[in-house]
Amino acid sequence: MSNLQGFFKQMESDDDINNVHDVGKDIWDLKFVMMEDNENKPKNKNYGVCAFWCLMMLLLVIAGLVFAIVYLTLIGPNMKAEEVQTGPVSTVCNNSACVSLSHSLLQTMDSSVKPCDDFYDYACGNWIKNTIVPDGRDQATTMYSDMDRQQDLRVLFEAPDKLDEPEAIKKARTFYDSCMDKETREANGIDVINGGVEGVFGGWPILESNPGGNFNADNFDMTTLMTGLFVHAGSTSIARATAKYYEDTEEFKLEISAGKFSTMPNIEYLVGNNYQKEQDALLDYVTNAALILGANPSIARQEMGAVVNLETKLAQAYLDNQPTPDNVMTVREMQAMYPDIDWTVFLTTLIPESVATITDDFKVVNVDGDYLTEAFRILSEEPARLLADWMLWLCYHDAMPYLNDEIRNNYYEFLAIVEGTPVREYYQDCVDLVHKLLPSATARLYADAYLPTESQSLIDGIAENIRTTLTDLIGKSSSFMVVSAKEAAKAAVKEAIISVGVPDYVRENGALNKSIWM
Repeated sequence: MSNLQGFFKQMESDDDINNVHDVGKDIWDLKFVMMEDNENKPKNKNYGVCAFWCLMMLLLVIAGLVFAIVYLTLIGPNMKAEEVQTGPVSTVCNNSACVSLSHSLLQTMDSSVKPCDDFYDYACGNWIKNTIVPDGRDQATTMYSDMDRQQDLRVLFEAPDKLDEPEAIKKARTFYDSCMDKETREANGIDVINGGVEGVFGGWPILESNPGGNFNADNFDMTTLMTGLFVHAGSTSIARATAKYYEDTEEFKLEISAGKFSTMPNIEYLVGNNYQKEQDALLDYVTNAALILGANPSIARQEMGAVVNLETKLAQAYLDNQPTPDNVMTVREMQAMYPDIDWTVFLTTLIPESVATITDDFKVVNVDGDYLTEAFRILSEEPARLLADWMLWLCYHDAMPYLNDEIRNNYYEFLAIVEGTPVREYYQDCVDLVHKLLPSATARLYADAYLPTESQSLIDGIAENIRTTLTDLIGKSSSFMVVSAKEAAKAAVKEAIISVGVPDYVRENGALNKSIWM
């Protein structure tokens, strides 16, 4: 199978899977979510308040500590099996990983700063002073980096299959190998994607009668193209839906929000007066891409310029309208408000029946309702040819890193100007693609290598010990904490949600195999 044919296979999108359980992030992130009751916050500004916030910050620091322990003892390159403790948890950790971690944490702190004056500077001051952001990156982090993750996954993807591995992992490796097949990519990549666009989506108008073109405006239907792009390419240009479970009402609701409507990584570059260089780079990029894919040179710049103008209008509409997170309505009301889309068909396509059954009375949260109202007004004034040019261009744009070197270099030249992003090694793009399309299989592969079940249980125990210890410390702090601050702190510690590792279904072969689309 070519590395590009996956773009035109029917799939349960990564959005569908991640909306229920964000597997991809759970595998290398420690989530510490603090829920506070605003009514319980102390009103007087004194050292009790300071102590409360210090304890809250301490909770976050300890969350980082747990993550670091996971990394140093389970994932770090120098891990030794005999250092993983399986017996009762000692009150003092003095193995090499803990000593190294303690030293590194002390190196990041600035003890000359009083924690109640600036806790962040106290905890991180020396790290900020001594850290240089690497070239080509816009940030630095103390955590396990994307490059580290990509390199680890590369090793796992390139390893031989094991007899007892689930089929999902074997298919993930096959997909990775296909993505890394440079010879096929150079020879057939553009033909494959153009053939898919013409055969499945009705053709990209700008290609006219060339392969991938042959668009017929009379056959254009926005709902059909929206759903088709999502099913076959995971593209959501106009709107996207996220399934979330609301514990207060014990029901699923769909959050409807703006789709990925722009090529520009930062949409403020589209509308700002001080970003002419970025705007020129965008027009050059989209025009050159269209030419490489087979567009007529006499119309390419003008027609892709119209696409950029449409993206600019949508960007301005998005920036002008605030989110409405409490805007609950039914699918029937959505249909009446935005009649250009068959919302029942669209949402049924986005959300698997195993998650929710879409009916007219199904409740949705229209997070970007004001934007969508303006966006549909803008789209209603544009011809079908431009709408198809725009929607299909966003699909092509997502595929740029996986095509031939000419079009890939054009893509990274654009990113270098607007983001300072250097050309990535090809394996990095392939690792990210497999993780995006097969997050559950990637998570299982990673967990088997770096987070066995017994280690995950051990970490869960450490986290709960931290919760108990914090609660005891708060209870003994009567000399400097007011009662309301103490109770609020205890409540925050009790309600903190700790999520480490992967959900159970990822470790179950049958359920895992059913979660993939290939």
